Formats: sequence, C-alpha cells, structure tokens
Amino acid sequence: MLRHCGAVARTSAQDGEADRPLTAAGRVQAGLLADILAAYGPAAVLSSPSLRCMETVDPYCRRAGVAVEVVPALSEEGHAEQPGAAAELIKVLVADGTPVIVCTHRPVLPGLLAAVGRDAQPGRDHGELLLPGEFVALHVADGRVAAADRHAPYPTGG
Repeated sequence: MLRHCGAVARTSAQDGEADRPLTAAGRVQAGLLADILAAYGPAAVLSSPSLRCMETVDPYCRRAGVAVEVVPALSEEGHAEQPGAAAELIKVLVADGTPVIVCTHRPVLPGLLAAVGRDAQPGRDHGELLLPGEFVALHVADGRVAAADRHAPYPTGG
C-alpha cells in the first residue's frame, strides 16, 4: 500500500485536484521507489487515476514492463462516492495473495489498513498516516496479513 510521492500543494493546483503533478522532489522519490519496489517483484500495479499517483508508479512500471491498472475507487473522489469499494478490493487482494502495488491517497489509507486489520501502522503512532512516498508492505499468509513493514525512499526519522 503506497501513498503517492510529494505533489504540488492543493492551493497551487491550477488544473484541479485530480491533475496535481508531483513536485521535483516527488519525481526523485518516485525514481527511488522504483528500485525499492522492484525488490518485492509485484505482479500488478493498481493506482488511483489521479496524476500524482500515476506519476508515482510510472518509474516502477517502466522498469518492470508492467502496465498500471487504473482503479477509480482508489482516488479521493472515488473513495468519497463509494467509501467501502477500495476496502473490499484490498480484502480480495489479500485473500488472493498475489503481489501487487496499490497507490492511493492519505484520506483513503485508513479504510484500507482497517480492512486488513492494520489500523496501527508499523513504526507509527496509531492514526498517524504514511508520509508522501512511503508504503506499507503487507506480508500475506493463508489469506490474511501476517506482518507489515513501513518503507520510504528517504529518511523519515521513524
């Protein structure tokens, strides 16, 4: 479960919320993430259709030769319209056990983590969300999350 990398501030977005691109630092983070994510060998990449999420997974997708599957329920807007849809998707992915990258947004993360029994994130106080570019690697055994690790493409101090 990946939170998109650093993006242009909401107040600076001229083309609308869904079209906010990554900042220069966010693009660097995405490039570093490509190497880190490659260590997991995901078979699929699912992403919010928002530009910042698509730009976050693009370096990995190009490196791995994997196409991104756009999932509207992973967007902030899709989550607001159907709050349970992304959580149900995560439950199916965990039950299936196939490695996958899921790129989404801060407001969507609590529901996804709660859906797999990981309300408290590793290395964080309860309720503190992933920083931009951070991800939680969920380790699945027998159709359930057995462990979780938090990673970032930069030092977090945590």
